[in-house]
Amino acid sequence: MFNFSFVDILATTIGVLIFIMVLVIINSVNRVTTDDVTQQTQQDEDKIGELRSKLMKLLAAIKQIEAQLGNDQNVKTSPKLDFNAEKKKYDELKKQKDELKKKVADLSAALQKYLNRFAQKEQEFQNVQNLPGIKKTKVIFRVPEERRTTKKPILFECADNRIHFLAGGGNFNKKTYTVTSSPQLLIISRKKRAKGFSYRQIMSPRSNFTASINKFSPKNYYAIFLVRPDSYKFYRKIRSLFWNRHWDCIWEGQLPGKTFLIPRNAKGGSDTIL
Repeated sequence: MFNFSFVDILATTIGVLIFIMVLVIINSVNRVTTDDVTQQTQQDEDKIGELRSKLMKLLAAIKQIEAQLGNDQNVKTSPKLDFNAEKKKYDELKKQKDELKKKVADLSAALQKYLNRFAQKEQEFQNVQNLPGIKKTKVIFRVPEERRTTKKPILFECADNRIHFLAGGGNFNKKTYTVTSSPQLLIISRKKRAKGFSYRQIMSPRSNFTASINKFSPKNYYAIFLVRPDSYKFYRKIRSLFWNRHWDCIWEGQLPGKTFLIPRNAKGGSDTIL
């Protein structure tokens, strides 16, 4: 029926063998690939499971911390820092610091001025104590009293906060004043170049004014001060100096100017002193 040749049988056999070998190779390749994929997949699943476990533990720890923070009443949230508000506070504090610094400087200057003034007054008092004739003499604050005297007057003018020696011992100071007489009055005018003595000059130990006064004894003379309106306070300071040297003093207010009138009986005898 069938008629196969040897060549046909050999070719068929070789084809079958080749087919079988191809199947074996394919099967081997598929088995190796599947095993590798299965093994890698298992490792990935193990890692994923491990990461999932760690993640669950971390979430549980976070929830526990949140619960503790929620129950802890001592935990406070820090306020948000406002830069503009803090800068405004800083500028205000700096302004207050500058104002306080200025006040301290003003107070220091006022204190220094007061100390200088006090030192000046202390020096003036010391100069009074060192004047001839009043050393170791107590300073007495006298209350003016009215009484009669037979002492002779010495006249002074207080004007422009300076004192001028006008007359004493029956003689006028013609270097400083011009005198015009009448039966009832003496008209006296101070010259334009008259300088007089300031309080500081009087307080000087070498004062010419003090030397002039020392020529007269307070036992035989008393002082009359003709006081201009601008020099009343100055007169009171001068009067204290005369009181400290045991002088009796009176004063008469004068109108502003350089001329005044003195009655002819101003030489004493029946004058009233304060």
